[in-house]
Amino acid sequence: QMFTRDAGEMIVAKPYYLLRDSGAGEQALSFVLAMLIIAGYISAVRGKVTLAEIVVPATIAIVLLWPWETFRFVLPLTPFAIYYALLGLRSIFHLHLRLREQPRKPEWPGLTVIAIFIIGLHVYGNIGYIILKRTPVLTERPGLILAFEENEGVLRWINERLAEGVIATPNPPLVHLYTGRKTVASDEPSKNWQTWNKTGVRYLAYISALRMNDPDLSEARYTVLYKPNGALNLRVVDLGPPETRQSWGAALPTRMMN
Repeated sequence: QMFTRDAGEMIVAKPYYLLRDSGAGEQALSFVLAMLIIAGYISAVRGKVTLAEIVVPATIAIVLLWPWETFRFVLPLTPFAIYYALLGLRSIFHLHLRLREQPRKPEWPGLTVIAIFIIGLHVYGNIGYIILKRTPVLTERPGLILAFEENEGVLRWINERLAEGVIATPNPPLVHLYTGRKTVASDEPSKNWQTWNKTGVRYLAYISALRMNDPDLSEARYTVLYKPNGALNLRVVDLGPPETRQSWGAALPTRMMN
């Protein structure tokens, strides 16, 4: 992820997203930029080791222990990534001069132009994002904003309308932070069914930034309490009282409640 995605998003986010949306080239772009960052870091270490040359690899080493997406953790390193990428370009420039046996030339004019270009891309991308975020046309708004609002709507409904009971959900920390309810992970209901009965799990709350699957045959026997008209297929399902409900298994028609 760091090589084929994060480096591209950090340094040239707008071109990276354009290539990603077109379906070709974004991983190669990110990989080339990652190589420039590494070359620049080596150049910096050979010149003089500062606190940055210690903190940056130490931070990356910690992030590598994280089992999911890494971008949120390496994003604060963007200034260092840009700096090292520029140093990498400087190293390539000097190597080019040596191979052609040309005298050393100042590299700062070209690097300054590139730095201004990178900064301009970031400013342009952020201004465009802010404009789209505030547009009244919902279909043109950023996908993550729409996903957040859809999830937040479900969480508000839980706060305002849902009776007491432990909630099983794909995102227990988020649901707990928003609602104060006791939550457990919703993975493998059939395997954890007895544990859910003992701990008082009453509801399933499907919260996710990605579209959820449609109810399977096992889930279909329970009552859907709330389902917004969104693209993510989010929903809140009542499993019934632990003492009397049927086990996770064969399907019955789903009942809808407003």
